[in-house]
Amino acid sequence: MSKDDHNGTSTFILIKQENLCACSEASCMGIFSVKNNIAASIKKYYNRAMRLDFLIDGNNFDMAGEASSSVKRTLTKVGVAPPLVKRAAISMYEAEINAFIHGGGGSAHVEISDEKIEMVVEDSGDGIPDLDLAMQEGWSTASEQVRRMGFGAGMGLPNIKKNSDVLSIETEKGQGTKVTMIIYIREDKNT
Repeated sequence: MSKDDHNGTSTFILIKQENLCACSEASCMGIFSVKNNIAASIKKYYNRAMRLDFLIDGNNFDMAGEASSSVKRTLTKVGVAPPLVKRAAISMYEAEINAFIHGGGGSAHVEISDEKIEMVVEDSGDGIPDLDLAMQEGWSTASEQVRRMGFGAGMGLPNIKKNSDVLSIETEKGQGTKVTMIIYIREDKNT
């Protein structure tokens, strides 16, 4: 659920495969099929950003990475340039896996507008004990079991930093972690 600051109405947006449903609290605005350009359709009908919300289930390893895959598919469908899709997918995946492994799950919220892709991943885990160390390539607190599965190489936060235009990490011991990543969409023909 997102709160629109301009008119005070709440809007629910659910994107699944090629269907888009947007409903206000007062009434459902309709369901329509979008095949070519979701962003243009949203701008035409709603003149607002697209919001995607996900739960990261810390108990279901088979679902780890599903939110980032969905974001990648959506960005591709709306026509975002492939290099930006790649950067967003990498950042989102690393944050999602960190929330799964270290935070016991959490939530992810993604807002896509003409100007930027903003991704926020939150968990209620133990927090990051030493953020400076965690930002160093190769430093990891992943368990041996996680490492045996091929994760925990200590590249998550460094990869997010490398692929995001803006990275904000809020963490407190025992209070969890909130990672906000922004990738700007530029009208640059060289991208």
